[in-house]
Amino acid sequence: MAEKKVISSTEKEQLRKKLSRRRKVVKAISKITWLALFVASIGIYFVVKSFGVIPDKYLKLLVIVLAVLNLFWAVFAWLPAVNNLNKTMQSVICGLLAALMITGIVVLPSYKGKLEKMFTPVPTEGTLNINAYVLKDAETLKEIEDLAGKKVGIQKDLDVEYQNFAIKVINKEIKGADINTQEFDDIYAAVDALLAGEVTAILLNEDYANIIAENSDYADFSDRVRTLYTCSQQIHLDVDTATVENLTKQPFVVGILGEDTWVLDGLTKINAYRSDVNIIVVVNPTTHQILMVTTPRDAYVPLYGSRSKMDKLTHSPWVNGIQGWMDTLNAFYGIDINYYMRINFTSLANIVDAIGGIDIDNPYEFKSDFYFDYMEDDKNGGHASYKEITFPEGRIHLDGQMALTYCRERHKVKGGDMGRNQHQAMVIKAMIDKVCTPAIITKVDDLLDAVQGKFSSNLTFKDITAFASYQLEYMGDWALNSYSVSGSTGLADSYIMKGYKLSMVFVSAATQNKAKQYIQAVMNGEELHIED
Repeated sequence: MAEKKVISSTEKEQLRKKLSRRRKVVKAISKITWLALFVASIGIYFVVKSFGVIPDKYLKLLVIVLAVLNLFWAVFAWLPAVNNLNKTMQSVICGLLAALMITGIVVLPSYKGKLEKMFTPVPTEGTLNINAYVLKDAETLKEIEDLAGKKVGIQKDLDVEYQNFAIKVINKEIKGADINTQEFDDIYAAVDALLAGEVTAILLNEDYANIIAENSDYADFSDRVRTLYTCSQQIHLDVDTATVENLTKQPFVVGILGEDTWVLDGLTKINAYRSDVNIIVVVNPTTHQILMVTTPRDAYVPLYGSRSKMDKLTHSPWVNGIQGWMDTLNAFYGIDINYYMRINFTSLANIVDAIGGIDIDNPYEFKSDFYFDYMEDDKNGGHASYKEITFPEGRIHLDGQMALTYCRERHKVKGGDMGRNQHQAMVIKAMIDKVCTPAIITKVDDLLDAVQGKFSSNLTFKDITAFASYQLEYMGDWALNSYSVSGSTGLADSYIMKGYKLSMVFVSAATQNKAKQYIQAVMNGEELHIED
């Protein structure tokens, strides 16, 4: 038989001390990990609270959960009777929970930063350039001095204040006789006079050069003229909207303007863009109703509410930017737009891709002969290439490019511009439906990256978080309705492009009045019934 090993008293004492030290280490680690959990719990609570999105009842629930969690593990960490095995288990779990919370404390603020940067800041100042254009082959005109005593065409009605300032600056630059100005009723009359040699130069807002180039009769404008001088003026921008005190309790109106540009930086421009998408969104948070009213881009409307300035709606931002667009729709529908959002081509495509595409019920098959490509790293933001694409009837899935094409096509859809409006409303509704699904949680990071700087809006971070908090507390469905005003197509004079008749949509009074009726119904909290 093997002899039993006899442990001496010295060895027993050494073993006791070793176990005692080990127990002290386990106790110390147990308390440290619990303290880490306690501190991390406080930190994660204040980080979550700082978003302003989580309703109070959920914040209270979070406090209760964190308190119970900390009290439960405090028993293991602080009671001396708990054995080493349980304290070790507690240390591991507390350490893991603390690590997760610390990760949240570090990562979550970056999401808040992305939310705060979601909208491009609304510009308060801008630059307006009045250029002196001369014929490209006018070799004797090399500098502004050469216009001394020469006849220069100016606009009779457009940008008079800025034009007069430019004239004063030019006359100060010239040492000889002042320029001899001649007024013209519209930009084309001035261009015709320059091309015919009736004036030596013309003064023109730089932004109007784009309008001129779009007219097929003046497609060679940029090839035949050059800029001799530019007078840049810093101007203050005021956007006047009647914002509401509490958009979780009061009905409000949001105007969505989709402009016809690819360039992301263009969202800060004060004008020189057209409104291809014109949607009024009426929201009543107490009855949980949303109404989207779409208006054709070519709708023949009184610009800024003035019957003497009849033109197509898409031209309304040319003279006074977003304010001119809102003033026009406010007068047309008898409303006050409280908030606005500007978005361009690239923005829409990016967002649809970020949420994994959208699904819509396409009412009929049609083809589009252009397919929009866009590149995030393209300095221009993207471009259009021509390629036929078919949208079959029935349930279809659209990625960003296809959604953009679906929204843009108007020549091969039923109803033309009116049909396109219906498609735009369908795409926006599908985007709202997709964003409201639980699955969007997995795409939050991509969505926040996609929307950063892709909007220009007077909505604030506080407005967004307040409404998001309200929706989290409500957790219910919204009744989402849409209506498109319609009319007949014909030719009419353009206020912006005087002297030319353009294709316009003459909105029927019946559909305009219905739109007004539906808007007021939602604002007044009445149950909405859309008639076909």
